[in-house]
Amino acid sequence: MKTKFYFLFFFLVICLVSCTKSTDPDNFIRFKVNNQWVETTVWNASYGIITGNMLTCNVTSNMHENEKTININVNAIEAGEYNLQSNSLLMNAAYGVYNPVYSNYLNSYIFESGKFTITEIDTIQKIYAGTFYGDVVNDEGQVIEIREGSFRSKNLKRF
Repeated sequence: MKTKFYFLFFFLVICLVSCTKSTDPDNFIRFKVNNQWVETTVWNASYGIITGNMLTCNVTSNMHENEKTININVNAIEAGEYNLQSNSLLMNAAYGVYNPVYSNYLNSYIFESGKFTITEIDTIQKIYAGTFYGDVVNDEGQVIEIREGSFRSKNLKRF
């Protein structure tokens, strides 16, 4: 009887531990969409030259873990606060897209306003971290609030 009890106890402990949501403190992206949390890992954290000699950083959430996906670029590679806007060709400006369902590209929302802050960037240690918030709008004029966004990746790559 004791053996059965210990086995059951051990089994329950394993179930509880395996069912507990673990968040990797070095690879996450989270944000609120209309006051509901979206939490996943960073799918891509990268930097490089896109246009002319303008350096750009990118962070994208993992669309394979959560269909609500965000992709933000900033035309800078140093810590600081940058305005989120729809114009992607300005230096020291950020721009991005939110997709409520990643596979439905026709229902994309573009950041119209907000802030994107790089709190840490280290191309040697491959660290990229920051915060963000803003309002996104689709082609029909529907607005969604993105709030309390934060991310961290220790896998920053050059493209």
